[in-house]
Amino acid sequence: HNDFFGEEYAILKVPHLFHLHVLEDTNVIQIPGNLLEDVPLLRWKVFDNYQKRVTRLIHQDLLS
Repeated sequence: HNDFFGEEYAILKVPHLFHLHVLEDTNVIQIPGNLLEDVPLLRWKVFDNYQKRVTRLIHQDLLS
């Protein structure tokens, strides 16, 4: 499943909120956050994903 993580540091320069633990062999590609600065659509997509992830976590905590 193609996904990304660590976007909070790449676009907001804040410490990572999540840690990744893999259960099987995984290919990981690290893209420096400064490369996103020149691609507004990609930067927006990454930020949108970050907001959705945080919102899901907040709602999970409230329901627990």
